[in-house]
Amino acid sequence: MGSFEIDINRARQSAQKLISVERDLKRNRSCVKRVASNLKSHDFYYADSSLKITEKNIRVVYNRIKKLSTSLEEIVKMYEATEKNIAGEKIDQETARSDSPSGSSSSGGVNFDDTDAVWDYIIHNWQNPAALIAFLREYFNYLNTPKPHKVDSVVFDSDGSYGGNQGNMENHYFENWREYLDYLHEYFPDMTKEQGYAYLQRLNSVGCGYVAIVNTLFMAYEGREAQFEKDFGYPMYKDGDLNFDRLLLDVYATTDIADINDRKDGLPKGTRQESRDQILQNFLQEKNASVKASSEFDANVTPQNFKSISENGGKVVISLHDDNIYNKDGKHHIKGGHAMTVTGVTDDGKFIVSSWGDIFYIDSAELDSNDSFSVISYEF
Repeated sequence: MGSFEIDINRARQSAQKLISVERDLKRNRSCVKRVASNLKSHDFYYADSSLKITEKNIRVVYNRIKKLSTSLEEIVKMYEATEKNIAGEKIDQETARSDSPSGSSSSGGVNFDDTDAVWDYIIHNWQNPAALIAFLREYFNYLNTPKPHKVDSVVFDSDGSYGGNQGNMENHYFENWREYLDYLHEYFPDMTKEQGYAYLQRLNSVGCGYVAIVNTLFMAYEGREAQFEKDFGYPMYKDGDLNFDRLLLDVYATTDIADINDRKDGLPKGTRQESRDQILQNFLQEKNASVKASSEFDANVTPQNFKSISENGGKVVISLHDDNIYNKDGKHHIKGGHAMTVTGVTDDGKFIVSSWGDIFYIDSAELDSNDSFSVISYEF
């Protein structure tokens, strides 16, 4: 499948050239009319008649060029507004709307997700500006519309935890401290019960980015349960749910031992998109895992293109800074930074995210330059 792309600068230059041709034709037409009006005698009848025909032909070409230049300007305007919207920029809604007369043509059954079909329609209707403008208006409106989508993964379901929760082990420590301390003793053999609790408290306070990594790892290994256990040394599932706590502690403690992303006291701190990639790469290398990971920083992720990114295997993590997230109980303000796995887009263009093992929503209109997306891809 091809891609639909317009070189805006070249298209705008072409439109300006057409306007220049349009002016020349108008000027030449006036000259021909003036010459013809001076040839009134019978002796110049044939010359006068020829000039009138020439003037008429120029008028026809002039009108066609004028329509074409207007159409090209309109196409550029709509495409530019669409491109800005997909890139997440604020756009002038008046600019985004078309000022040209609406045509009677519609998509004509063209599948807008098939860019080859879109190009075919444009090529076959290039001589019909009204139909082309109507078609492109409908197409660009489609591109501007959020694409509702939910990541189809066992990691985010209604039967268990909606992704990992960095606070779960601290919150249940005194019920399960022997189990958790056994985990911790694999990394720190002399750690006491009290030290174990303090360690998990610290994990709770900085662990959102580690949870985001864990969520993407489980997504990558879905359907590869045997390979997961071979790579990491423990089952992918525990008590019917994903083994979130075990993998989270493994990632966090492995990072701690490697002295990656440390605070002054030697404990791991909160993450940024670059440090999350470093943490993930170190973890997979230490485990000699069968999967390779790569990360795209400051990725262009919008409600319009999230579905495409997700369906092409990208795992999206958002980094928020002093923003709001929403759930059924209302608005929750995030003070400082917070990383979450993006799991979908709603009908009204909100991002669906996993945080603290629950489902939340982010209004994309509230995001600003302090917020960013990264896309993690895995390959076996």
